Amino acid sequence: MKRQWICFLVLAAAALWAWWGTLEAMAARWARDPQYSHGYVIPLLACGLLWFRRDRLPAVNAQGSWWGVLPLVAALVLRWIGARFYLDWLDAVSLLPCLAGICLAAFGTQVFRWALPVIAFLIFMIPLPFRIESAVQYPLRRVGTVGGVYAMQTIGIPAVSQGNVIMVGDEKMGVEEACSGLSMLMVFLALTSAAAMLSRRAAGGRGPSGRIGPVSA
Repeated sequence: MKRQWICFLVLAAAALWAWWGTLEAMAARWARDPQYSHGYVIPLLACGLLWFRRDRLPAVNAQGSWWGVLPLVAALVLRWIGARFYLDWLDAVSLLPCLAGICLAAFGTQVFRWALPVIAFLIFMIPLPFRIESAVQYPLRRVGTVGGVYAMQTIGIPAVSQGNVIMVGDEKMGVEEACSGLSMLMVFLALTSAAAMLSRRAAGGRGPSGRIGPVSA
């Protein structure tokens, strides 16, 4: 057991040193971009998920698994591609297979399966690629514009929309990118994912009587 923790700490320290610049860049993005200010909370939520799921933690194997080398190599390849083609998002995503590989190499397959959902949960702390972010923001801004105009018209305010601009008389109010609701959407997805991981029931199973219904996981 002691050897496993030494292996884990050594690999974790090496990963922290290698990905420190990536983590700094993500933290800077969280600080300056309100769309991703929730990024600070995601690692804390991940730690909380591990704690609340501790009763499902299987017995740790006597030794880790050499299969952990595969996700570690995949992480290095993704990081090299991200650096080679200036793909910051891919560079950040490479941290996830790195963590998965460390867990698998240090603690074995059973602990890896237990921790994998929480490792995947960390995807919510990574800012979206520019193209995907732009593609998602416009329809969200449009929904906000239409909803705002409808609400104002309902209470008697003469408002009309032109694109993502709300006109009330001679006044114009633009629905900016920060008002698109992308941050709220990401937080909602993160919270629902966390709730699903903490749930002890799986829908669609068969109970002891043979009837279809929720059963204990």
